[in-house]
Amino acid sequence: MRTVSVLSTVFLLVCGAGCPSSGEDIDPASATSTTSTTDAVGTTTADGPDPTGSTVPAGDSGDVSTGELVDPDAVLHGLCAQQLACECVTPAYPDVEACVADRAAELERLQQAAEAAGLRFDPTCVNAWAYNVEFWGCRAEEEDAPAPPTCAGTCAFVHGDQGSGEACVAHEDGSDCAQGLRCGYAGTCVVACGGQAGDPCELSTNCGDGLYCRAEDGVCAGATAEGEACEPDSGQCAGDLYCHGETGVCTALAGLGGACGGSTYCAEGTGCSASQQVCVAPAGVNESCEDAYVCVPEAVCLTDENGSSCWARRAAGESCAPSAALCAEGSTCQDEVCVADEPWVCG
Repeated sequence: MRTVSVLSTVFLLVCGAGCPSSGEDIDPASATSTTSTTDAVGTTTADGPDPTGSTVPAGDSGDVSTGELVDPDAVLHGLCAQQLACECVTPAYPDVEACVADRAAELERLQQAAEAAGLRFDPTCVNAWAYNVEFWGCRAEEEDAPAPPTCAGTCAFVHGDQGSGEACVAHEDGSDCAQGLRCGYAGTCVVACGGQAGDPCELSTNCGDGLYCRAEDGVCAGATAEGEACEPDSGQCAGDLYCHGETGVCTALAGLGGACGGSTYCAEGTGCSASQQVCVAPAGVNESCEDAYVCVPEAVCLTDENGSSCWARRAAGESCAPSAALCAEGSTCQDEVCVADEPWVCG
């Protein structure tokens, strides 16, 4: 058996179920072109399946790499350059070339792991690496970020051919489930994300928009509308609805002035007044939050000997005494000083 360098096999087009198995010889020189094209997250945009399960249109994920063929050197250099552009106290790599070498070595390891397990290796998943680095950029792990498009940036380097609902075996680097599926806790292949109605699932995050994972049969099902019966903590209610613990129906969060308390909750950005039992606006900086314990985003409700009031959040470099909660988003209290969090790529 001959092992071809992963940086050569990445040049092959996405071929889905037609890819040669890990035990077959691959000759990049004899690879023939098809009408398929691959976008920056590895999505086949013409003939052939989508190896990432992504619904992101070609080009929406940036200029990391586009076109019919994937240039692994360009992709790795691009993502490493972007990673090292973030300000890190201790950079993950000394320079771009060291980053590229490490990532290439990891690809080689994944390819060998797939061969050892008799599974398939999908080198086009390198695009998911690039997508994630570009999408998350230099944000810190704790920093709020927009939700990525469904399934974008997900791809299994090591996978098999087992179909949805079929028995599977999980491996350290993947499973024998087909691309777009993962081996569930029950030992069967379930959809990884973006599942359609009827697809096996374990979590509602495995299912597409407007669907949830129905616990009784473990499949993606349509979310329940307002006013319809539901099970508490099932996650079955659509959108921002929740299952009311007393009425057992999907209920909208109460707005400003709406009744609240018990199993009736207020909309985000408001609080339930303990004295009035209605949803009220958040208190401003230095105002009392005694009644609803909710403050404007730039403040936090703290209690001391004078009662509960909204304290202004502190920026990096400022004292976080008397509470670590005072540090603004993107910073953490260390030795009573707010310190800016490092970008997630610095780890």
